[in-house]
Amino acid sequence: MYRYIDLIKVPIFSNLVIDFDSSNVPTGSVANWVNLQNKFAGGSPNRDAVQATSAKQPVSTSNLKNGRNGLVFTAASLMELVSTFGISVSSDCTMFAVYKLNSTPVNPNFSFVFDGIASSNRHGLLAGGSNGITSYRTNTYPGGGITTDTSNLVASGYGGTSGALYKNGVLQNAGAAGTNTLTGLRIGSRWDGASYPDMNLYQLIYYTRLLTEAERKAIEVYLGIKWGITIS
Repeated sequence: MYRYIDLIKVPIFSNLVIDFDSSNVPTGSVANWVNLQNKFAGGSPNRDAVQATSAKQPVSTSNLKNGRNGLVFTAASLMELVSTFGISVSSDCTMFAVYKLNSTPVNPNFSFVFDGIASSNRHGLLAGGSNGITSYRTNTYPGGGITTDTSNLVASGYGGTSGALYKNGVLQNAGAAGTNTLTGLRIGSRWDGASYPDMNLYQLIYYTRLLTEAERKAIEVYLGIKWGITIS
């Protein structure tokens, strides 16, 4: 199924549980990132990310990418999705993140776009730096490098015991999926608030199943058009 938003063809597939779209966030400091897309699509419950630590707010900046607002995360801005998460993922899933590093991460090896909320439920995406991008769920497998001042679309899918990582539509690497369960989501740092990147985060999408290749590509094309990123 597809919808049209701002004349962009938006693919809507089953098992969509998170679609945080920063272009809908009003300019200024953000304590609550409302999941507008899920509300629009009739999602229940409404899954909103809130400040992970008091007074640590990302900032929504106008016209940040392709004429759209985006959220700027630094060491002083963390968000998490816990009490209303309503999801427990230990098997198949597909996730997408559109973001840009603004500087070399403070911890270049382990700086997370997002992660779980405890050391026992690691299931996240490393932003880049010296190790490049890495999808993490017990086992790790590095992908291509992401440099600063470049916006990228990263997709990671897990099915059964294996996983694969894509950057801008190109397969980077594949490996064992790992067994950790995701019971909450921390955005803008590692699970403990450390290992944060200085980044712009544009959109974050999560499905609780492994999408087909055609479905993944359809979402990559949609996100590429929306955020002005060339998809191979």
